Amino acid sequence: MNQENIHRVRLPVPFFVRHVYVHLIENHDNSSLVLIDCGPATEEAFNTLTTYVQSIGYSMDDIEACIVTHSHYEHYGLFKKIKDECNAQIFAHQNMITSTSDLKDDLSLRSELLVTNGMPIVTVNQFLKTYQGIIKNTPMTDIDRMLTHEESIFTNSLKLRIIWTPGHSADHICLYNEEKRIMFTGDHIISKITPQIGHRCVEQSENPLKTYQQSLQELLNYDIEIAFPGHNEAIENPHKRVLEILKHHNSRERWILETLENKKLTAFEISKRVFGENQPLIGNIISCTETIAHLKSLKVNEQVNEILKDGIYYYEKVS
Repeated sequence: MNQENIHRVRLPVPFFVRHVYVHLIENHDNSSLVLIDCGPATEEAFNTLTTYVQSIGYSMDDIEACIVTHSHYEHYGLFKKIKDECNAQIFAHQNMITSTSDLKDDLSLRSELLVTNGMPIVTVNQFLKTYQGIIKNTPMTDIDRMLTHEESIFTNSLKLRIIWTPGHSADHICLYNEEKRIMFTGDHIISKITPQIGHRCVEQSENPLKTYQQSLQELLNYDIEIAFPGHNEAIENPHKRVLEILKHHNSRERWILETLENKKLTAFEISKRVFGENQPLIGNIISCTETIAHLKSLKVNEQVNEILKDGIYYYEKVS
């Protein structure tokens, strides 16, 4: 898709989501490019991006900056290669993890969260094996400019306001241009699926669902004609989509409470009942993590009790 000087570029991802959209912004004098997200750390993704850049009359050296919306592999994986080979500056939110050791610690905490919420060790170990490989094959780099909420980045063609939107990840940002009424939304809102609530938010927040819902409601404060997400097609009525996602989470809380009727279950057991039994590995991880987020919300609202037994958390509906 090309909307004036904005290009959506679909890059292949070697797992689960299958592809990601990154966005190229041409400066008004056609002298350089700004890249929003950069794709996974694979040669196929880099070559696909290179081919597209050349097809619109530029070289990779013309990329002057890469702005990362959040620290999920398919959105930031190529940022070291982009920095080193294109001499581009890297911008990201100040909460972004940028060292391999911190990523390993983060993975360890996520594994502990899953185990203590009832996920079988064998499933967690499969997850560990998969993501240890991703960490190993994703070179890290320093961030040139750490971004904060409501500050602005100026390109030659667009002024982009940083909107910190924690929920899908703790460092997630959206980028808003008031003049064109456009917003780059990363994974904060997506047209066909409901973004997961990220594990770092689940680990760090007493009520991660509320954090995400507040970030969704934040978008209602902006006049947005079209949103460009990292997955699926562009969203032509972003406010409507925000309201749909909020409604969906309210429905999911009701499903969880219905599942707990006269039962005492772990988050993993609940997730299998709510999201389905036959999910792939990453589906199990995502659904369990999101179920924990909902249970935390229900606990804060005194609708469920949390019971720790033999190192595992169980939940029951408050009668």
